[in-house]
Amino acid sequence: MRIIITIAAIITLQACQSTSTSNYNHCLDDLGKPMTRDLAPIVRIEPRYPSDALEKNVKGHVKLTFTVKANGSTENIKVVESVPEGVFDSTSIAALKKWKYVPQCNNGKVVKVQQETTLTFHGK
Repeated sequence: MRIIITIAAIITLQACQSTSTSNYNHCLDDLGKPMTRDLAPIVRIEPRYPSDALEKNVKGHVKLTFTVKANGSTENIKVVESVPEGVFDSTSIAALKKWKYVPQCNNGKVVKVQQETTLTFHGK
């Protein structure tokens, strides 16, 4: 059973890694007309729970702001709020760096978008 689960996880991971935002970097419809499209997540990696915080059953959250670039990757990640302070920051930032989006289109042009998210850590 573990082998089947491992194989399924590897196949899923490879599919996620092969997902490219390049198919979405154009903002024209099938007729070549400019279109508008909302930002849409395609890869979201959950943050790793720090082992010492998990052992102590520390709960908390991190609120972050970031920019989604025209290619769907993230940049300018900043911690806005962290409870408890500093415990989950680095693991939250590391996870957010791996997120990917279908970029937003406004009137036929791919645009950068400011986003905000809160990652919650629930403990054991």
